[in-house]
Amino acid sequence: MQAILSERELIQVAINREKTSFALYSCAAVQADSEKVKKVFNRIARDELLHLFTLLSRFERVYPELCNEVNIIMPIPGEGEVRRLATIKESAEALQGAIREEQQSLQFYLQLANVVEDEGARIALQRIIHDETNHIKALSSLGDEEIDEATVEEKRFH
Repeated sequence: MQAILSERELIQVAINREKTSFALYSCAAVQADSEKVKKVFNRIARDELLHLFTLLSRFERVYPELCNEVNIIMPIPGEGEVRRLATIKESAEALQGAIREEQQSLQFYLQLANVVEDEGARIALQRIIHDETNHIKALSSLGDEEIDEATVEEKRFH
């Protein structure tokens, strides 16, 4: 049986999700070997940070106590998780993982937008939904390019 979270708890999950995504993508961008991957990961990291501040500013009116108690220290992602996301040799798997994460975020925000009562908050969530969709598109197109390049490199060494 799945517990039903309150709107406030869902907002807390969204805030934590954005913090974790920012930390992961920004660290992976630093470690990425490919300039294309680095550029996309940096853009997504900036978007995730913007989403965090959007959530905090929008929901401060609805849940002022939530925004006052939010710990904005970013989590430190596990080294293995960052390396897996940043390594070109494993691009197909890493990019698929990133795409899955973005798809989960998209589904989460679609559900959240359906339960939020504040119209302004719903509009802010629609902007985040748009960004998450663009992240999926960027990672998917990057995946096609990087997988092709990684395959060429791998064949050259075998």
